Amino acid sequence: MGSSPPAPYRQPNLASRAYLGTVSSSEIERLHAINAELQRRVDAAEAEIDALRADALARRAEVRRLAESLPAAMSRRALLADMVRSGRRRRNI
Repeated sequence: MGSSPPAPYRQPNLASRAYLGTVSSSEIERLHAINAELQRRVDAAEAEIDALRADALARRAEVRRLAESLPAAMSRRALLADMVRSGRRRRNI
């Protein structure tokens, strides 16, 4: 979800042209400014989502490496049970 360049200006359709004929140019400029700000916010949100996704993937890889380093005799069920018990003891985490 990388940030994409702003969409190019498109000519309004016939219904929009009729509406735009009744709206002042300052109102149109105000709406363009609002639209640009909203697009900036969307781009910033997409960048943040990408960063969070990359962080989550890195943490997932780290957990997998840790799980692989555990003794082979420890089952996944035992590992999960131990994690639950540990979580119950430390609820403030």
